[in-house]
Amino acid sequence: MRVFKLTHDNERYQYFLGSDGCVDPFGTLEGYSVKDDWSPPAVRIPKPELEPGNFFNFGNGYLIADSRATEAVMACIEPSGELLPLPYAGQTYTVFNCTVCPDCLDHKKTTWRDPEGDCPASIDRYVFRCGLIPMQPIFKIPEEDKIALFFTLGQLDPHGYDLREMIRREGLKGLILTEVWRDESETADA
Repeated sequence: MRVFKLTHDNERYQYFLGSDGCVDPFGTLEGYSVKDDWSPPAVRIPKPELEPGNFFNFGNGYLIADSRATEAVMACIEPSGELLPLPYAGQTYTVFNCTVCPDCLDHKKTTWRDPEGDCPASIDRYVFRCGLIPMQPIFKIPEEDKIALFFTLGQLDPHGYDLREMIRREGLKGLILTEVWRDESETADA
């Protein structure tokens, strides 16, 4: 099994910020459902000179996708949370709110950046407890204040979702998937 961290490539691609100057108008997306109370915030693209990608998130705790990306990765992301509408400039984007947040990090084997400092959740090297990683393909962890999204590959998922392959096959832009952990009990060619 492998775990990837999802981040937005905001150096190359456009992203959303709150139109009122708020850096993170989605601060309420902390691992639980908000669909019944969802009111899309007003957003803006602060750097229109950047290339538009298919993912527009400026934080790492959620995904914001255009309609093409939503359609392409829906099967992978929907089992892990909820899809919320975000209107902007005549289009409707999708905010993916991940509601899967298991306690699956191995605290003893994980390497912490500054375990005694002000931000003990800063992680240099992730180590997960394989048996506690969820069956859903995308999840958050409480140790990072639920702000990072992770994607599993090789989990006992009956659907065999591979977000990397979905993004590659559709030529989607704006999202970076970085491998952060591999189950050491698996063979090197897994």
